[in-house]
Amino acid sequence: MNKYLKSHITAAAFCAGVLLAVSCSTSRELRTMRLFMQSGRPNIFLPHEESAPSGVLAEQVGFTTSSDTLPGEFEEVSDSTDDVWKTIHLGGVDIVAARTVVKQVTMREGSVRLEFNIHVPSLLIDSCWRVTLTPMLCTSDSSGFPLPPVVLSGSSFTRMQEADYKAYRLFLNGIVDPSAYDSVYLDRKGINKDIACRQRFFYELYGKERDRQLAYEKWKRLALERQNFWNTRTQANRATLRHRLERKRIEESVRRYVAGRDTLGLWASYDRKYHRTASFWPMYRLERELTADRVPSKFRDLYNGGAQPVQHTQLCPHRHRFDGHLPPPLFLRPDCRK
Repeated sequence: MNKYLKSHITAAAFCAGVLLAVSCSTSRELRTMRLFMQSGRPNIFLPHEESAPSGVLAEQVGFTTSSDTLPGEFEEVSDSTDDVWKTIHLGGVDIVAARTVVKQVTMREGSVRLEFNIHVPSLLIDSCWRVTLTPMLCTSDSSGFPLPPVVLSGSSFTRMQEADYKAYRLFLNGIVDPSAYDSVYLDRKGINKDIACRQRFFYELYGKERDRQLAYEKWKRLALERQNFWNTRTQANRATLRHRLERKRIEESVRRYVAGRDTLGLWASYDRKYHRTASFWPMYRLERELTADRVPSKFRDLYNGGAQPVQHTQLCPHRHRFDGHLPPPLFLRPDCRK
C-alpha cells in the first residue's frame, strides 16, 4: 500500500515538474505594473560601496530607517487663489544606525565629512513647488547638529522666483532720491503745453476785452460829443438871455437918465428876471451829465472801475509723474483738458 501511494506521488510530482518546465519555457510578453504602494516621505540611504572598507571602527555602528517615526497624515495649507500652489509640512524623519562596518572617519581641520543619499518621493515633486529639506544629525548622546538645508525647486517655481527677483531689482533701481524729483518726475513737456494753452487763453481773453474796451471808448466819445453839444447850446442860450437882458437894462437905464428918473435897483430887477427865466425854461437849465445810469449795462463795469488784473495759478505742482498717473490740468477752457 505504501509503495503504491509513493509511486502515485512520484508520478504526480513528475507531471507537475514537466508542466512547470513547459510553462517556463513558453515565450510570453512580460507585463509590468506601476508600484502604487510607495513611500510617502523622504528616505535617507548610505552610499553603495563597491570595494571593501578601508578601516573598521572599534565600536559597532548600524543604520536603519525607523518606519514609525513619520505621522501618517500631512498638513496641507492651500492658497485661496490657486489650488496649484500648496505648502506641505512634513514631520521629522529619524535615521538610526544600521551597519557595522563603515569607512574610517578622518577629521581634517576640525570638520568631519558625512556622505548619505536622500530620496524624495515623486508625489512631493512638482514644477510649481519648492521642497526644502532640513536634515539634523543626531548622536547617541541626545545632541543634534543641524545640516545645511537641501532645496529642490521646480521649473515653474524657479521661473516665477527669477521674475520676482527681477521685478524687485527694477523696483530698487527705480527709487529716486527726493532731491532729484524735479529732474525725474517733473513733466516739462506737459508744463510747456499748459503754459502755451494758458497764454493762448489769456491772449484770446485779452482780445475780447480789448475789443470791448474799444467799443466802450467809441460809445463814450460819441456820448460825450452829444453831451457837450447840448451843454454848449444850453450855455449859449443862457448867455444869449443874459446879453439880451443886459442890453435892455442899459437902454432903460439911458432912458431913465435922460428923463431924470432914478436908476437905482434896475440891475437887481433884471438879474432876478434872468434867474427866473433861466430856471424855468429847459433850454436854459437842462445840462446833460454822463453817469452810470446813462451807461449801457455791457459797459458799466468798465465805467465804474476798468479792467481788473487776472491772477495766474501755479502749474508746476500739478505736473509731476507719480505712480504713472498725471492729474488733469486746471484750465478754464474745456478744450485744454487733453
